Amino acid sequence: MLDCLGYNLLNTIIYIMGVYGCGKTTIGTLLSELTGYPFFDGDQFHPSENIEKMASLVSAIAVGATIFSHVNDSGFWLVKQYLGLTEKQTFQSWSTMILLLSIVAGALSIFFFYIG
Repeated sequence: MLDCLGYNLLNTIIYIMGVYGCGKTTIGTLLSELTGYPFFDGDQFHPSENIEKMASLVSAIAVGATIFSHVNDSGFWLVKQYLGLTEKQTFQSWSTMILLLSIVAGALSIFFFYIG
């Protein structure tokens, strides 16, 4: 049977755990194809209403992370260098753009959560 790092995986159950949206399904599907073991996604056992709420939650988290993304965003520094702006000018323009994008994305998340 399957041998992995010297361990026989016959009669072994493999659990993949992590936060929502981190790639558990992708890894589980690939492992299933590689090993021939059946794959059961936890989302199959949730009511569809809960799955929709979780998807909206991921969108809301992404919106929150976007608001201060300029601190780590290489685009911020590239725009600064390319346009010859000071850090203050880049910060002001970038922050305005990110704020507007975040508001629109937040509004869409709320729309899809309550209406969609």
